[in-house]
Amino acid sequence: MAVNPGRSNSKSYGGSNTKGASTTSSPENNNNHGTTKKMKPKKGGGGPPPTMMAGFAPSLSHPRQRVHARKNRPRPHQGTRRSGAALPTHALSTALHKLEAHVVTTTAGQDALDQVMMALDRLEETLQPPEVLQAKHKLTLFQPTPPELVEPFPDHHLRLFRATYEANDPIEDRSTVVIGEDFLFAGVWDGHGGYQCAEFTQNIVFQNFADAFAESRADIPVSFAKAYFKTNKDYYHFARALNHRDTFFAGTCAVACFIDLTQQKLWCSNLGDSRAVMGTFRDDGTLHTEALSVDHTAASLIERQRIQEAHPHDEEVVLDMTQFYEGSDEDDSYEEPPDWRVKKVAAFTRSIGDLQLKEKNTSALFNSYMPEENQILPRPGAVDKQTNTPTPPYIFSDPETKEFPLQHAGFVIIACDGVWDEMSNQQAVHCVANLLRQHEGSSSTNIAELFIEKVLEKAVERLREEGYEDDLTLEELKRRPKGKATEGSRSRMHDDITVVIVEFGDTDKHCQEDLPFSSSSLQKCKAQTENRKGMRSSRKTPAPFLTIEEILREKEERKEVDKQIVEMMEFFDGMNTRHLEILFNALDVDGNGTLDHDEVYRLINQVMLTDVEPAVVDVAFREMDGDGNGSVDFSEFVAFFGHNKEST
Repeated sequence: MAVNPGRSNSKSYGGSNTKGASTTSSPENNNNHGTTKKMKPKKGGGGPPPTMMAGFAPSLSHPRQRVHARKNRPRPHQGTRRSGAALPTHALSTALHKLEAHVVTTTAGQDALDQVMMALDRLEETLQPPEVLQAKHKLTLFQPTPPELVEPFPDHHLRLFRATYEANDPIEDRSTVVIGEDFLFAGVWDGHGGYQCAEFTQNIVFQNFADAFAESRADIPVSFAKAYFKTNKDYYHFARALNHRDTFFAGTCAVACFIDLTQQKLWCSNLGDSRAVMGTFRDDGTLHTEALSVDHTAASLIERQRIQEAHPHDEEVVLDMTQFYEGSDEDDSYEEPPDWRVKKVAAFTRSIGDLQLKEKNTSALFNSYMPEENQILPRPGAVDKQTNTPTPPYIFSDPETKEFPLQHAGFVIIACDGVWDEMSNQQAVHCVANLLRQHEGSSSTNIAELFIEKVLEKAVERLREEGYEDDLTLEELKRRPKGKATEGSRSRMHDDITVVIVEFGDTDKHCQEDLPFSSSSLQKCKAQTENRKGMRSSRKTPAPFLTIEEILREKEERKEVDKQIVEMMEFFDGMNTRHLEILFNALDVDGNGTLDHDEVYRLINQVMLTDVEPAVVDVAFREMDGDGNGSVDFSEFVAFFGHNKEST
């Protein structure tokens, strides 16, 4: 068996280095039969050292060498994110190393000792305290960037630029930037249906990411996935406690980057149609544009197929809403681009929040406000009558995370879809590169603000081309009121715009001349932008659908009724189906296997031990009685609450 004499405490024989030598010896092919006779080396250094006697032939391929190589390899972040306290195995490990240096064993004995040492190595790795991300500074949307944080890592030539521009009233975007000892976390949260979910996300998502980072032992993709999942779950409990209608129905797309300066790597993770792109200057002086994320929208064939496969019996799970548009264009040659939506509502397919598309309780609340054509049926989590299994969510919170090396000087643009509605990836990268060159050496210039100005110029250009207002100027656009109150209000013309730009490396020496940016010199990517929700200024309202906002605006909030609807759903969700069947049969006095509206009302009151508002039972019974015959059987009753008849 090959063994390694070259351990750190072994002495070389005759002053020579035996590294690289490899011979094989075993107890079966020598006369020592696994035993050795101790020999004293001759004076003057003559004679072989103990470790080169029979049964101890040297070999650098022995597992012990691999053990030493593994133990001595540099661990990422060692000493910066881990505790410096000695492990409880330290004394044992030290003693074994000393023992190994002074005791001569047989080949079999050495092999056994190697196995002990390798097992000890694995134990030490398991006992290592988790790496912890410690935030030194945290900035959210409305906090300005302090001058000292514009260059938070001077040694790495890293600069930070942040800006936002409001179209909605109030703005629905939010952002988070966290600066640590050797990392930067930056995320943009593109809210919709209100600002509540985006604001909740900006406040807690990094803590969820840091917790997952420690738990997963610095696995970045796992950390992002757990952070988004937990933030989505936390948001349900937040909405439940707040009991505010708009909070229940709000959601946010997400894009975030984690930059590890020690490893010189970047990870990007996204949900929905917010996006990050990177521009890098190559050694030959060219500027390279690289997409860090892929949009998750219903316009994507891959995303549509994924949702359709999860809902094979729902022919309307994803629809092109252009079939519902009122009227027709005067120019018959113009073909309206598809407007794909999930359950006639969502242009995105992944998000945080949007609970009505993910779980049955909020979906029941949502349907109680909506006319039949806008309701989400079957509700996610409710039992499908065809399959007798719970209906899967329609949109998801599982992100797509990618890793990129930071090998060249460059910058990252992290932005909501208000940017990408107006610019292609290449246009955005060329624009930022030009701005960096034009303002080289200026420490007071906010490149992100100047970039948003260019985005607004592109919005004006688009609106003119659409014939929205032929004489519209940038100054006139900025004077428009925020919100949607009138046809000329700002958010009817473009979306909120929020951007974080992170510059890394010495880009000054690369930005020598302006790059093409105008529409005449770059492809306008109309097919890309027209499929995005930002092109809504040219859209008509689908008939007979109203927007969710318009429907909710026309209806008063019913705080007590809403609270009881969610309480009812949660109450029955936790009940045993057999117990429900006993109660159901007890109220079915005529024994025909069905209950009418009044009997369902009494059952719900008995279970909840309170006087439930009649409107709450109306919501439940209307959906239970799908065929409209005025009665429901037991399977219809329990399916509404997410049970199937066979469950116990």
